[in-house]
Formats: sequence, C-alpha cells, structure tokens
Amino acid sequence: MYFFQLGELSEAEDALSEANILNNTDSETWAYLSLVCLKTGRQLEAEQAYKYAMKVSMQMIILVLWKQL
Repeated sequence: MYFFQLGELSEAEDALSEANILNNTDSETWAYLSLVCLKTGRQLEAEQAYKYAMKVSMQMIILVLWKQL
C-alpha cells in the first residue's frame, strides 16, 4: 500500500502480488490490486480482482458468523 500511495504502481503491483503468494485470502490486497489495474488501464483484471476481494471478504464474514453459532 505504501508504493500505491506514492503512485509507484509497478512496485505496488509487485509487492501486492508477493503478498498474494503469502496469503491469497486478504481482501485488502485484492482491493488494492484492483485499484492498480484500474489506474493502469486494465479494466478486466481490475474487475476480476474486485470480484475476488468481495468473495474473500464474504467468506470471512460467513466464517466468523458460523463460529458464533
């Protein structure tokens, strides 16, 4: 996120991709990847990353709720 905030989109994408290798269930990482793709004109990839961020986020919410039952 540091590189993204600086506008260093290539470095941001590299760091976010590495973060995804370590943990591909972090919705915030996917959301930032979506933003990087949008800012670099890759609409389809942005949409895919956004959808995955939403999916992962919903899975976590369901898991937390299920554990409370």
